[in-house]
Amino acid sequence: MLKKVGKAAIFTDKSSDLISGNTPKKTTLDILTKTIYKGKIATIKAILKDEDGNLVANTKIQLKINGKLYYATTNSKGVATFKISSLKVGKFRVTADYVGNTALLKSSNTKYQVVKGIPDLIIKKSQKNRAIAIKLLLKIKVQLSLLYLS
Repeated sequence: MLKKVGKAAIFTDKSSDLISGNTPKKTTLDILTKTIYKGKIATIKAILKDEDGNLVANTKIQLKINGKLYYATTNSKGVATFKISSLKVGKFRVTADYVGNTALLKSSNTKYQVVKGIPDLIIKKSQKNRAIAIKLLLKIKVQLSLLYLS
């Protein structure tokens, strides 16, 4: 149904009334997290796009993790970056929210931030480290042999 009111065209689909051409666009909010080790800073990114895939800049995003709220503003690439420290070992629910405005609808998303414990020993593969690891292994074997002989 289309009605003329002044210079604007108004239509209805029986579920809501909208002014033609002024309908807010849908938005999507993506969250990027990486697994970290205890004691490290978690860098969590929230990316806001409109329904056409355009990145939305200069927009406030709220992040909730471990019961605490954080706020950041999206940059020119639509990315809001959060630096979270002091997370204990575990899996934390991360919720990002965009409240919306007259041009863009609100959106929300949830992911998980994983924090692992600090390992006792980390061995990385490389030629230099391999030689060191072999020497270390030989020293341990020699010391164990001497220990059993005494």
